[in-house]
Amino acid sequence: MLRKNKENLLGILMMTCMFVLIFILNCITHYTSDDYAYRFIFKSHLPTANPEKIDGIFSIIRSQISHYELWNGRFVAHSIVQFFMQYNKIIFNFFNSLIFILLGFIIYSILKKVANINNKLETFIFIFTLLWLFTPEFGKSVLWLSGAGNYLWTSIIYSSFLLFNLKTQKSNLVTYITAIFLGFISGATNENSGPAIILVIVLLVLWRYLSSKSLDAWRIVGILSSCVGYLVMFTSPGSQKRGHQEISFDLLKDRLVHVYSESVTHFFFAYLILILFIFVLIYQNKYSKSNIIFTTILLIGHFSSIFSLVLAPQQPLRTLFGSNILLIIAIVYLLNNISGFIPLKKYLSISLVTISIIVYSYAFNDLYKSHLEVDNQIRIIETSDPKKEIKVPLLTPPHSLYNPYNGTAYLGGNPKSWFNVWMAKYYNVSSIKGVKTK
Repeated sequence: MLRKNKENLLGILMMTCMFVLIFILNCITHYTSDDYAYRFIFKSHLPTANPEKIDGIFSIIRSQISHYELWNGRFVAHSIVQFFMQYNKIIFNFFNSLIFILLGFIIYSILKKVANINNKLETFIFIFTLLWLFTPEFGKSVLWLSGAGNYLWTSIIYSSFLLFNLKTQKSNLVTYITAIFLGFISGATNENSGPAIILVIVLLVLWRYLSSKSLDAWRIVGILSSCVGYLVMFTSPGSQKRGHQEISFDLLKDRLVHVYSESVTHFFFAYLILILFIFVLIYQNKYSKSNIIFTTILLIGHFSSIFSLVLAPQQPLRTLFGSNILLIIAIVYLLNNISGFIPLKKYLSISLVTISIIVYSYAFNDLYKSHLEVDNQIRIIETSDPKKEIKVPLLTPPHSLYNPYNGTAYLGGNPKSWFNVWMAKYYNVSSIKGVKTK
């Protein structure tokens, strides 16, 4: 009992520390790129004559209908983005940090359903350090408000749908309603993670049926609802207009090489940990049939989420967010099936924590420099004559992928560029121009 209480206390302490560390990064991150546009009801990718600010749920609905027709079908993600763009950013900073911790807890809950958790603290250490180190483009998928809405927040939805399907539910009206609703919004999250989770759940249901000859109707209903959600999102008029492309064999081959190269480079050390754990289990002769099947299902989902991007016009690294979650579940699942090997586990835990601290220090330093520069830009904008063209120093190019300004659109030298125009609308000034400083 004392050991369990100590583990619970240390687990809570660790999650609290993670919350504080992520909250700090959120607080030194200003708006960037699409954030300024999503403060307004969407009518075009460029500001209209009299843009209307988002003000309540009905304005979000109006905006998302227009967004669905003109831009893309990610209504779930962009509704979250526009909801938070109504308020002071400190509100988003708090809840976004909380959601990151919740993601780690959902991953833990998934693992608890399929494995015996031998060491709760060790499990949390692996989950959160792997999330910190291997979340693709952390700055653009977790800290950037629009990116977080599209990747971090939607991951809570499809991870919850996976957890819901792993649990044994009573076959009643509440279960069916939950399966339909959660399945639908899970499928509508994004173009590769939503379908990957559908595939994982289909394979889990098939495995359950073949092993026990039982098939819950609510699971099938949830899967069908998720497929509908995906189709509603994917076939939006906006997506079809913007995503139309001529596909050729050479194009697919080039994309395949690109996606393969990017994913292997990014996940290389995570794959090494996975392979190490597999060899340890083989050495211990503890790789059971259920271990093999569950790990294989997760890896099928992981790789399908990656290689489905071959069909996408663009393949930014952050789109691997969902595949990262499935890989982390697989790694920590194998960890909890290893008995003994305490020195190895301890060494890996200490190594992951040490590397995470070093990476955090570098990321904080890089982001804080950008924070000070953006603070200065905003101060100049807010204290200048709004009727004149406002000149602000250009941002120093950041270096860390934990910095959301690295790779997102930001102020440039052309006051008529789409970002400059949206930022000018946001601050209600005539125009803004970025200038080089000596």
